[in-house]
Amino acid sequence: MDKRLYTGGLFIDFQSAFNKVIHVLLIRKLKKIGIQGTALKLLESYLADIKIRVKVNGCISKQGKLRVGIPQGGGISSVLFAVFINDLPPCLKETLVIIYYYHKSPKIIQDILNEDLKAIQEWSIKNGMEINWSKTHSMLFQPPKMRGTDDFHISIEDHTVQKVKSFKYLGVVLDEQLTFDDHYDQTCKAVTSRIHLISRHKHSFSHERLIIFSKSLIVSVIDYCIPVWGELLVKPCCHSLSKFKTPTTRGYCSNLLPQNPQNPKNLGYWDESKEKNARSKSEKFYTFQIYYAVFALRMQISTPNLLIWR
Repeated sequence: MDKRLYTGGLFIDFQSAFNKVIHVLLIRKLKKIGIQGTALKLLESYLADIKIRVKVNGCISKQGKLRVGIPQGGGISSVLFAVFINDLPPCLKETLVIIYYYHKSPKIIQDILNEDLKAIQEWSIKNGMEINWSKTHSMLFQPPKMRGTDDFHISIEDHTVQKVKSFKYLGVVLDEQLTFDDHYDQTCKAVTSRIHLISRHKHSFSHERLIIFSKSLIVSVIDYCIPVWGELLVKPCCHSLSKFKTPTTRGYCSNLLPQNPQNPKNLGYWDESKEKNARSKSEKFYTFQIYYAVFALRMQISTPNLLIWR
């Protein structure tokens, strides 16, 4: 997008992915990446020890071995699944495993993604997986002020992938121009409700407890992936802060907005031992403070009630 090119994205979901991992194929792939000896026997034992029973109309079947599927929530299940799909990228010709491709022509992007989607479908059939078409979506990312197009269709056989304007990927809401406005709005709503919750019960807990609740329920939401999306919204947040006229909130915000935000010594978090990462720390905390102030001011919470991470 920095080069003013279109970027096509394809977000693929496998239906009941963990439940469809074939044990024989998984063991074969473990051997292929070099797992052998005691480690391989341990994993084989782990998979062989998975038992299953079926209950129908009150009748329970005999216990049998499960030859397909790995336990969801298991300590190593996510690693085993990553190994299982590790041979997926080589079947893609032009795109990366995240499935995106950039070009000046949306038509060429469409053709490339359609070709690689066909390769993914073939891999899925070969490995016992099934694409969940209702949760598989496509997006066409474009720089601001560039003309969009509705003529962007990703399909295979009788399946048409739905084109969306925004998509929540790994907890971050992506939009077509990567403004992260939708993610900001959702974060606002989440933090607003949590600030309300803490404010209603602030007299029931000590200040130390409230700080813990604040970090757990609010800071964790604001801080999630903020190096990715926070910097783009610093200016809009500053603009929002400038609109507030209440003396208390205006004075509070002036303490949050240092004269030189790039200088971490102005932030009150300075630690000489961490000077090496000063710039990233500065940007992160500066953005975080602005967000926290905006959320609090939108809620019209006075300064004494704010639970600021200090």
